Amino acid sequence: LIASAGVPWTLVRATQFFEFVGTIAGAAVIDGVARVSSASIQPIASADVAAKVAEAALAPPRNGMIEIAGPERLPMAELVKRHFDGIGESRKVITDDTAPYFGVLLEDRWLTPTGDAWLSKRRYSDWLALVTAYQRGRSLYEGRDGMGELERDWGLLLHSPGSPWRYDLHALIDESQQ
Repeated sequence: LIASAGVPWTLVRATQFFEFVGTIAGAAVIDGVARVSSASIQPIASADVAAKVAEAALAPPRNGMIEIAGPERLPMAELVKRHFDGIGESRKVITDDTAPYFGVLLEDRWLTPTGDAWLSKRRYSDWLALVTAYQRGRSLYEGRDGMGELERDWGLLLHSPGSPWRYDLHALIDESQQ
């Protein structure tokens, strides 16, 4: 439809965002156990997506698609396990290829780039470490343990029009570590 419209265009196709891994993990939990597909996933930070969309918007139209993804391709069950480990939640994760992903049975390559893709350098584990460090610092500042509220608070930050975060997470670490 887009290509046949006769209007110059560029489409940026991004893989799943880091920011939604917690939601994916939570949706997979049934009776205290996460049942997750082994389908491949290659998530990317939304800040990297925003930067590439802005770059594409300012560049001449390509009349084609740009694919972007995170640097690590891994089974979704492994990503969910890393998420729970990263937030300090002891949760059993079972690889189950009959487990739905928001109601759909995944094919292995649906959540990965299909061709040559621009790959960000930011890994999920690094991003999650920054998010949890923020929450720990906030807990210390407020004098209470807010780690159990990480998922809820992160969702509020994502959806808040007046987010108190003035910097992207990657700006909190020096460039040599990115």
